[in-house]
Amino acid sequence: MVTGFLFRRFVLSAAVLLTLILSAAATPLQLVTLQYPPYEYQDGDKVDGIVVRLLHHAFEKLGRDIEITVLPWKRAQLMAKKGQVDGIFTVYETPERLKYLDYSKKVLIPQTVSLWALRDTDVSYDGTMESLADVSIGLALGVSYGEKADRALKSGALKHLEYAPDSAQNIKKLLAGRTSVVIMNRYGALHHLMEAHMKRLAHITLIAMGLTFCATAVKAETVRLVTLEYPPYQYEAGSDADGIVVRILREAFAKMKADISIEVLPWKRSLKMVETGDADAIFTAYKTAERETFLDYSKTVLMPQVVSVWVNKDKSVAFDGSMDSLSDVSIGLVDGLSYGGTVDDAITSGALTSLDYAPESSNNIKKLMGGRIDAVIMNKYGAMHHLKNLGGLEKVVELEPELSSVPSYIAFSKANNLAGMRDELDTVLQGMIDSGEYQSIIDTYFAQ
Repeated sequence: MVTGFLFRRFVLSAAVLLTLILSAAATPLQLVTLQYPPYEYQDGDKVDGIVVRLLHHAFEKLGRDIEITVLPWKRAQLMAKKGQVDGIFTVYETPERLKYLDYSKKVLIPQTVSLWALRDTDVSYDGTMESLADVSIGLALGVSYGEKADRALKSGALKHLEYAPDSAQNIKKLLAGRTSVVIMNRYGALHHLMEAHMKRLAHITLIAMGLTFCATAVKAETVRLVTLEYPPYQYEAGSDADGIVVRILREAFAKMKADISIEVLPWKRSLKMVETGDADAIFTAYKTAERETFLDYSKTVLMPQVVSVWVNKDKSVAFDGSMDSLSDVSIGLVDGLSYGGTVDDAITSGALTSLDYAPESSNNIKKLMGGRIDAVIMNKYGAMHHLKNLGGLEKVVELEPELSSVPSYIAFSKANNLAGMRDELDTVLQGMIDSGEYQSIIDTYFAQ
């Protein structure tokens, strides 16, 4: 994609910095980097690593060949500054480098720094550096660990520091019990752990305490989420988005210290955007085999889509969970909508004999409250949404048992390589569910 008369820029699904020099399309792009396992490293005649593989995959999608050379970092930077190479990675953004480098908008790899300890540790870490004041900590000489940790180191708040010339030695000390914890780049720690245990991950005895206590990245990036208009779960509210799921996700990402934007769009457009990597994640999405080819689904269910029977509080309907018990009940349905296999089969077979169709759910709620039908079959929170708007939450009740519950998820674009973020969000969401915070957000929404 040409961005100037003499220059061309290649936009990646993962970020890379490109110095802008004119090059023939048939000539492989020359990229330089440093020895920095597991992100990028020289292994004999081969250059390999997490980021190397990401870039090969990205440039392959662009139809471009690349050659990657591992060099001393100062030499790599000088070559990029002089225009002797086409791109350099992985590099932090600084005012000085901005003078001669064009940074990509996408983050190539977040440099997440975590606290690591033996699985049976008695270290009590609450997210503050003060809680580590009397803990022996392994560090590498000359390495920055981010603003929070560096400030604690300079202030003397951390009293028992054990320095080593490289991170691998700190992992060995930790495994031998010579230090209580190490502060280390997440993937770097995993890399050394794999080596220490002969690449048998099942033998790893370390855990990351908490999620993250500090993180630096090439560039701060807002996570772009897309969804459909589906009240009360998610909907446009003026210039912003609101809804049960929107509030849950805002709280979850806030706990991860990640900025998000949420756009309410037509569903087909939203799906296309996550397929191509133009958006980072989509919700609330059902899981299908076809979608799994381009989406990394959360393991934690974001929102169960529960379908129930609703009746007026003073109306006696003998519902025992079977469709036969509703055979002579007048039921409001939305024309063209699926209610799940059990209900759909009963409709098709004629087991439900008194059906009253409407173009949308709110019409059925109005008919129910007006006594024109005996019951409605509806998505649980959808029914509560309409009842809230119509002042009927105290007049209409949900019958048990529920008819069906279909899980819906947040799913991340595989094109943007966000499985790590998906895993972190899973942990946060499950924590919110276990603590009751998840349900509290839903209850607060309907109480307003």
